[in-house]
Amino acid sequence: MAKRVESNNENAVDPFFKLMSFQKIFGSFSIEISKCQSIWNVSFILLIFEFGCSTVSRPGSGRFALEMVQEQAIVEFYGTSEERESSVKLLKSSCRSLHPDRALSCYNLSVLLASSKNYPEALEYALRARKADPSDSLYRDQVFQIAYHLELEQGEALSVDEVEKRYFRAIKNCKEGKKNETLSDLIVLAALKEIGKESLQKGIFAECVGESESLVHLKPNEVNYIKEYYKFLENSHPYREVWDVSGTVRKQTLEKIQIPNQEVTKTWKEFRQSVKSKNKTQAIEHLKKFKESLEKVSQKSQHSKNLALNLKKAAFYLIQGDPSFEGFRHLTKELEDNP
Repeated sequence: MAKRVESNNENAVDPFFKLMSFQKIFGSFSIEISKCQSIWNVSFILLIFEFGCSTVSRPGSGRFALEMVQEQAIVEFYGTSEERESSVKLLKSSCRSLHPDRALSCYNLSVLLASSKNYPEALEYALRARKADPSDSLYRDQVFQIAYHLELEQGEALSVDEVEKRYFRAIKNCKEGKKNETLSDLIVLAALKEIGKESLQKGIFAECVGESESLVHLKPNEVNYIKEYYKFLENSHPYREVWDVSGTVRKQTLEKIQIPNQEVTKTWKEFRQSVKSKNKTQAIEHLKKFKESLEKVSQKSQHSKNLALNLKKAAFYLIQGDPSFEGFRHLTKELEDNP
């Protein structure tokens, strides 16, 4: 839950590799790279099938102290009764401070209180979070979710705009079996393009109004949120400059990527396939191309150079330690500047 800030220091590129993590990924012809920095500024480059860790800022960065407060409080909340009491006090104090990022403390406290089904107090701190940062949709959604667990009339009153009010009213009327009243708000929401055909195919509105004639011409959502989500993940992935992360964010194997959009990914895939087929001649050729593609991408920028170096070191250690490379370990000599 705690938001994290990634360090801008890309100079520390000598990673410590965990070979068991590498085995998980290359055994399935997939790669995902997650950069993790400790508070001592030691970089860890883990090639794993799923994200193994998140990034934290270093001491001295603006949000480091706040992040530590969040982590400590969340852990203690699920500890002893004394620790839980201490956790709540800590978050309340942070939430009520004048810190510019206090909304995060309010939000986390609201989530923790909601997990204990303490919805009235959870709503109080959700509202504090929204007030501290009205533009953050996460905080607005928390108010919406908590209000939903309480009286829906109260939720309607707490709504920040007409769309939220109609949502609450439609849900309330639907639960009470008032189909016509529900349709009235849904028609408006549809006209505003706030709901699409999918909203009537599953969920509470599907049970309430179904394929109503009033909404029979309702079109699917113009925005494919699944595609937008993956697009966001791709654009925010730290290795997108040098690696085809389209399969990575979808947790797909490299085999499913027919034509990788990065030469580094393409050559590694070809090398791995030649290893699988036990073709040593092709393996040497493709590993050389992999090295060349890394050298080429290193010329783009210092950042790309650091990322390429990390991949090169990862490849070296994988070939040395992953069981699937048995019989091909001598090929590490094809990688220049062996770590």
